[in-house]
Amino acid sequence: MTAMSRDAKTSDSRTSRTMKPETYAASGEPRKAVVIGVGLAGLVAIKSCLEEGMDVQAFESSHQLGGNWRFKEDGVSVFRNTELTSSKYITASWDFQAPRQFPHFMMHDQYLDYLFAYARHCDLERHVEFGTRVTAIRQRRLKWSVQISRAGAEHTIECDAIAVCTGLNEERNFPDVHSMDEFRGRSCIRPYIKTAPPSEGARS
Repeated sequence: MTAMSRDAKTSDSRTSRTMKPETYAASGEPRKAVVIGVGLAGLVAIKSCLEEGMDVQAFESSHQLGGNWRFKEDGVSVFRNTELTSSKYITASWDFQAPRQFPHFMMHDQYLDYLFAYARHCDLERHVEFGTRVTAIRQRRLKWSVQISRAGAEHTIECDAIAVCTGLNEERNFPDVHSMDEFRGRSCIRPYIKTAPPSEGARS
């Protein structure tokens, strides 16, 4: 999952969206698309843009695809024992089915394996630059200016369209709750709970 910095500038606050100017200058060159994040939404965005004949460049802040489906102890990810609630037959892509030996309801690590296989099947990883963070997006007339940070160096590229597929927010934003200082229980943010034990046996 790619997490945009707090001051990254986009046209709205939704994730997994496509932003593009209404018109393009007439040219014989293919339009350039930038995809931010290579979880499920990012992989599908890369494939869809390629099918439209676009030149695609994707950026992923981590060093592996999978987004929220890749379990990690710190930061936003699935639970340690997450199981999909939708059948593999409707969760998998129409043009690349989940393995026959997988259960109807996949565990998160099985679904991550599926995403890796999907990326290989569609030859998508060659369009991805890992270890690269997008820090700002600005519109420049008929183009988008995308500022990226990689290995401590800042770069700016231009493109015609952007798909922001960053998924869940990476930074904690705990609300200011009235009289919270009087609460004697344990407070936490759901994405940072990885297992049941922290609340096991507690009253709800």
